[in-house]
This record gives sequence, C-alpha cells and structure tokens, in this order.
Amino acid sequence: MNFKQMVLASALALNVPLTSAAPLYLDLGAPSVSSSSGYGNVRTFLIGGVSVTVSAWSRTGSNGTFESARLDQWDTGLGVCNRDEGLRCDSPDHQVDNSGDDDFVLFQFSAPVDPLRVNIDPYGSHDRDVSYWTGLVAPSLNLLGAGLNGLAAFGFSPRIDDDADKSSNARNVSIAGGFVNSLLFGANAITDQDDRFKIKAIQFVEAPPVTPPTEVPEPGGLALLGVALGALGMVRRRRRG
Repeated sequence: MNFKQMVLASALALNVPLTSAAPLYLDLGAPSVSSSSGYGNVRTFLIGGVSVTVSAWSRTGSNGTFESARLDQWDTGLGVCNRDEGLRCDSPDHQVDNSGDDDFVLFQFSAPVDPLRVNIDPYGSHDRDVSYWTGLVAPSLNLLGAGLNGLAAFGFSPRIDDDADKSSNARNVSIAGGFVNSLLFGANAITDQDDRFKIKAIQFVEAPPVTPPTEVPEPGGLALLGVALGALGMVRRRRRG
C-alpha cells in the first residue's frame, strides 16, 4: 500500500474530513446511461470525477430477501417497480415504497465520497419515512438472496431510520456515515407500510487526491542529524576562537 492509499484508508476508517471542497449535487432526473429496461437494470451518472452506478432492489424474495427490481427514471427522480408490482407499474407503485414489499435504491460510487443528503419528493401526499445504510463494499454488489440482517457481512454500517410526517412536499434527508463507496436507501424497512417517494437528488463531497509529502527522515535520523549539526557548530566556533 502506498502513502496515498494509507492516508485515504486511515481517513476512511476514522471518518476524518479530507477536504472543504464544494459538495457535488447530482440531479437524478438528469440524463443517465441505462443498461436495460427490465428487472436488474442499472443506471449510471457521471458528475465531477465520480461515476455513480444506481440499481434497484426489493424484498420480494422468500422470507423477505432481496431480489432485483426495475429502476425507473423521471424528470422528478428515481422510482422502483418490484416483481410483485410488475415490470411497468403505475402510480403510486412506481415510487420507492414499502407497501407490501420494501423498495431500495443502491448507489455505488467509483471513488470514496461523503454523502451529505438525499432529496426525496413524493408524487402525491404520502408518508416519507426512510431507512438507509452506508458502507465500504465490493463494486457491483449483488444483494440477491440476502436479508436485512445480512447487510453487515457486505460491509454496511447499521441501519439508520429517519422519519417525517405525511406530506406532498419534498424533504432533504441528512446522511451520516463519513467517507464510503455505497449507500442503500429506501422507504422505512421496519415499522411502516405507507411510505412513498421518488429520489430526486443526492449531494456528496468527493474525497480529494492525496499528494504524498516530501520524504521526511525518521525520528532516529533526525536525532543523528541534530547531533551532527551541533558538532559542526562546535568545530566552527573553535576555529574562529
């Protein structure tokens, strides 16, 4: 591991802020590249120096395990059609919801980022409670067959719930967790079955390039250098005397 990797790894482990750079705001209604239009499709966005790969998952499998879902995009944001709702589900099921099955959107970043907030916007007046997980996980993560209790094994931190009242208004959800490469975000996964919204935008700070400092002698070398400089000074004073 080189110096850059060591510093970045340490900062990620300790959640140390590496930069005061301006946050990047990714509009999820903006143009994206889609892999297909069926279940398991992936959409890719590019902003700054970061590629953001987005996929949809829902707990439609046996015993509430994850199966791939269809990730839809409108100018108002991202929604999910799961396998129980149908490939081309209509309103209000086309949103990220927990009516019957819990829908989630997985964001994976090509470089470590610090997610700051996610903007959600319900189509209609709905409850807007969310659950999310952040973590350092493998790229192109496949959640098929996993349950909520198995997310830690992939590298996700514990679930965080953030609740709000029923409304037709958009809301910003602040994200905790520091520098990560993945965010799993969805409707409340535990207590409710009446949350619905589209995911309009995500804001994050990109981890900056880390430039290795010029080589610095180790402490032992510094001590020897100090002794040598002191001796040199004594010699010079004697010669002058």
